[in-house]
Amino acid sequence: MSHGSAGRPAKRVFVGRENELAALRAAWHSVTSGSARFIAIEGDPGIGKTALIETLLAEVHAPVVRVTGVQADSLRPWRVLEEITGRLPDIARGDAAGDGMSAMRRDPQASASFVGQGLVEALQAAGDLALLIDDAQWADRVSMAALQYAARRVRDDPVLLILAYRRHGDDSLPEYMTISPGLSKGWRQIFDGEQGLHLALDGLPPEDLLRLAAANGYPGLSPQGAGRLHESTGGNPGHVLELLGLLPMHSIVTSTGPLPAPRGLAHTITARLASCSRETRDLVAAAAVLGQRFSVAALREVTGLETTAAPLAEAIDAGLLAEVPGTGGRELAFAQVLTREVIYADLGRGVRVRLHERCAWLGGPAALQHRIAAADGPDERLAADLQRVARERMAAQDIPRAAAYLRQALDCSPPGPARLSLVLETVESLLVAGDAVAAREYEGELAAAPRGPWRDYVLAYQALLDGHIAEAATLFREALAALDKPGPADAPRRGAPGPPPTAPWPADLRARIAAQLAIVGILTLSYPEMLDYGSAAVAAGSAEPWVSGFAWFAKTVGMTLAGQGADALGLLADVGEPGDETGLDGLVARGLIRLWTDDLNGAAEDLHAAVHRATRGEALRVSQALGFLGEVECRRGMLGEGVLFTDLAVGNAEDNDRFWDLSILHALATFPHAARAEWAEAEYHAAQSATWARTFGAPAGLAFAAAAKAAIAQARGDPQRLLAAAIQLETHYDSAEPGTHLFGAARADALAQLGRIDEAAEALSRFLTGVARTGRKSALMSAARVAAQIAVARGDHDRAQAECERAAGLAQMIGMPLEAGRVGLVAARCHHLAGRRAAAERALRAARKRFIMIGANAYRDLADRRAAELGIMVEDRPDPFKGLTQREQDIALLVCQGLSNRQIADRLYLSPKTVETHLTRVFAKLNVSARGDLAGLLDAAD
Repeated sequence: MSHGSAGRPAKRVFVGRENELAALRAAWHSVTSGSARFIAIEGDPGIGKTALIETLLAEVHAPVVRVTGVQADSLRPWRVLEEITGRLPDIARGDAAGDGMSAMRRDPQASASFVGQGLVEALQAAGDLALLIDDAQWADRVSMAALQYAARRVRDDPVLLILAYRRHGDDSLPEYMTISPGLSKGWRQIFDGEQGLHLALDGLPPEDLLRLAAANGYPGLSPQGAGRLHESTGGNPGHVLELLGLLPMHSIVTSTGPLPAPRGLAHTITARLASCSRETRDLVAAAAVLGQRFSVAALREVTGLETTAAPLAEAIDAGLLAEVPGTGGRELAFAQVLTREVIYADLGRGVRVRLHERCAWLGGPAALQHRIAAADGPDERLAADLQRVARERMAAQDIPRAAAYLRQALDCSPPGPARLSLVLETVESLLVAGDAVAAREYEGELAAAPRGPWRDYVLAYQALLDGHIAEAATLFREALAALDKPGPADAPRRGAPGPPPTAPWPADLRARIAAQLAIVGILTLSYPEMLDYGSAAVAAGSAEPWVSGFAWFAKTVGMTLAGQGADALGLLADVGEPGDETGLDGLVARGLIRLWTDDLNGAAEDLHAAVHRATRGEALRVSQALGFLGEVECRRGMLGEGVLFTDLAVGNAEDNDRFWDLSILHALATFPHAARAEWAEAEYHAAQSATWARTFGAPAGLAFAAAAKAAIAQARGDPQRLLAAAIQLETHYDSAEPGTHLFGAARADALAQLGRIDEAAEALSRFLTGVARTGRKSALMSAARVAAQIAVARGDHDRAQAECERAAGLAQMIGMPLEAGRVGLVAARCHHLAGRRAAAERALRAARKRFIMIGANAYRDLADRRAAELGIMVEDRPDPFKGLTQREQDIALLVCQGLSNRQIADRLYLSPKTVETHLTRVFAKLNVSARGDLAGLLDAAD
């Protein structure tokens, strides 16, 4: 498990449901205006009904009455009404309740209308009120009848009534004794009326599952893993969180087949099925083998039943199956994805095999899956069909599924010469899909295979991902050289004369090898290799989109690192458009290049789009995309998002053994943690980056490790440590593209802070010589800030002020608030030494406020230190937020920016309820009562 994920929230964090929450807020607004609202929220267990409601109720500043139906008490008359009246405000429990309520207590057979009238009077006496009946499927019927009576008579009173219930009601009771499914006709009329609302909750989309996992302490989930969880659970957040706690992350991200159902749900489903007749159980078992959705005709064929009306009706009544709308009853589906998986998993092996064999006889697109499930031992015909389908999936860039088909083909293939090609194809697909763990299962078989271009290429690819870069480079070059002199045993798949080859290689193998050699060039910072091999990869061409896409990635990223970013962006102008051959790799490449060329908003757009598409099933082959998305957000001043995405990236790489990524990703995670003064986390990530960089020795990894050290030194205001990190960085990276990091002027910066002004000026001059090639604004900004420091030290205050203004303008133009604040610290010192004390105070206060507004606590502390050095009282009034916790400060400052609770929750990946809780504590600590008061306190402190 990745660092930092062990301390999971004690309570599950709510994400998503923005539309539903907006509807609930609108309903409460109507209540506060004096008009009642009645809301039904329907959904499966774990779907988030209670979490959604509690998110709303956390924002309700009025009495809230919560009552939960209890299965054991569902037959006890008036139990729910007793709970309601016992929890009403005192004034409502007094004489206003009248004799109706006492009658309820005296007589279990009391009239629901009579008791309901007493409830009406109690609700009217309570004033603004929210009343929640959770698990209403277990509420006693007479209480619900009285509550329905009351609902019809409080329409002009400030009452919010919410009923939350399970879609299939109480399985232990006859339907006529429960209020769901669908509620009674009377309740439906209320919820379908002008003052009613019916919300049927479905699962969360994959993007929200990614956020849900991160917010609840599971940072290793990848976009593909989120897509797989969605496919298996239907996006049910409760089931997703249970599986995340139950299964190793690697198995979620990379394995195939159904995921297990949560234990409680499995018990409910099996009990439901067990209550049905034998004929219905057999029919549902056959349906589970057919799939999630199936035709009645196919079901008859598999079961051999002439008529299925009675067992189907029983299965539908039990909530196991449902008719597919618009099919006229000809097609059915399981009520939930997990319903089918529980029933399927409960079948014996022999029963499953027999049913799969019968389903395979039906033919059609699903026949292959049934043949796989029924297979027992070698089956060369099935293996050939699986390879064909796998290549179709590869062409569609569905790499993970292609890899799964190829592994299944291997399971059906007997030993022999023909097996080697399949092993090579399988291992390569696993490596492309990011599953290095599964690929290692075949290491022994590959090592024992005869040498040849494809075998050497696949072993080199595996060595590269394991971090053995020199070994990989040697094997790649030998494989490329062997392509020009094929022997009789090694001939390409198409167009080669001679006897049948024992290990035929793909026709585009040259493009694959060249692309990987370009990546080696990037890792070793060899500009000739990254340019030459990148161009060779694209020129070699490939009919496979995943090959051509990665070739374009390697070429354009290499061009950018070599200082040709503008040309690279020109080649990627049509990324994402119909017909674009670069695919997801091209989108990630453009995102990285936009980051390095100072188009931060464009970079965020591309990388967010790549993550979104990955959750929809596309292979995110460039696994560092999440980490660089975190750096984008960090540069944009969104440090919370920077922490989220970089920690996700680290966790995913650790869980999937992508060792060569770790030096880079841990370094990226250091940046936001250091800026936020989260020193333990920052030092941990920096140490991990350095360890992995030393392990593999690649210049790129060593450069990132140095950048991590520089980030901490810079945030701590430690020029000696910054100088050491800058020297290490320059040793490994010559900054042909200075926008790849923000530490190009760090050596000059550190020397200036240490008072070694002439050395600082010389170092800055060398840096500017390189920057002149690209004119990169972020590099010029850093250089101008350091030039101002040098000018201040030399007493040239006018020059220093001009450089500060230039640096501040560039920071504003790019959109880098943290860097703008750092410029302000230099400007304050410049003004102070020039005798402009008022200007110095303004600059320092503005910089300090900027740091506070983005949560850059380390730099806020530097501003306070600068103020003390200059004798400026930035804390002439007590800092209003100094006594708050880090999280409370974050929330208070975002309130000052005008964000709503929902916007703050989205920004910090918290639940609105958590935001509300923290904000309540902030109000109490600061002795204020309104959001506007917080901004006033901050302005007063400035």
